[in-house]
Amino acid sequence: MSDFPKFDGSQKTFGAWLSKGDHWYCYSEAWRWRESLGCISTFNFKGLAAAWWARLTYEQRTEETQDWPTIREFVCRELMSIRWIEKEWQEFRVLWFRQHGHEEETPAVFLACKQLHQQRLLPIFLDADPEQCALEVGNLWLHMPMVWNACINIDECPTLAMLIKLSMDREEQLLASLATTSNSVARLVRQEVQRLNAQNPGPCQQFSSHLADIEEDYPPAETPTLSVESKSSGDKNLHKAPGKYPYPFASNQSRNTPPQPC
Repeated sequence: MSDFPKFDGSQKTFGAWLSKGDHWYCYSEAWRWRESLGCISTFNFKGLAAAWWARLTYEQRTEETQDWPTIREFVCRELMSIRWIEKEWQEFRVLWFRQHGHEEETPAVFLACKQLHQQRLLPIFLDADPEQCALEVGNLWLHMPMVWNACINIDECPTLAMLIKLSMDREEQLLASLATTSNSVARLVRQEVQRLNAQNPGPCQQFSSHLADIEEDYPPAETPTLSVESKSSGDKNLHKAPGKYPYPFASNQSRNTPPQPC
């Protein structure tokens, strides 16, 4: 089938292959065509994926292509590495509301974007039971801003469609809660910084006050001196250093000429 994206076993082509299969399976009106989607999705296997698929037994290929959810889960488990799963979870977790490049994003659009990432890892289809739909809503809501819990009760949203609709109806409340929280956090941070500065001045302030204390105490009122008052001796042969010298020469200094080298 030419419209189905090619899958060569790489992470890049696998994402497109999953997205297209999920879309056709959920939105196709022909039930028989939906049942054959599992087999059709393998027609465009190329490279590594084609070599892996060709080495499976006929019984395996027949069993795993019964429908789209079956072949989807089989390829994820048997062909894709654990690195792909870790990469998808990481991308899902780092996706935040109104991050850089999405400053005008609405809560409903953010929920839909998060759901597309979660769908790759935890697919929920139209024929899923209510417990799986509720689990999808709960897992997705865990990654929303916590302040939104005051505006939306997820117990009122058994499906993701109802959650997106409710987020559109209460968009102003959700945005206002974020703005109020941001202002409160900023005010608390300023108060904490002022309190810490009052208790523990910064390095520059401490250094300035320390210098001020030194300047006030300098010069000291009484500074002990190490100089020794020398009394005039009657010995006229004592050496006298020019100028004032606080220490007298040693009295046991020899006057003999030191020995010369050989």
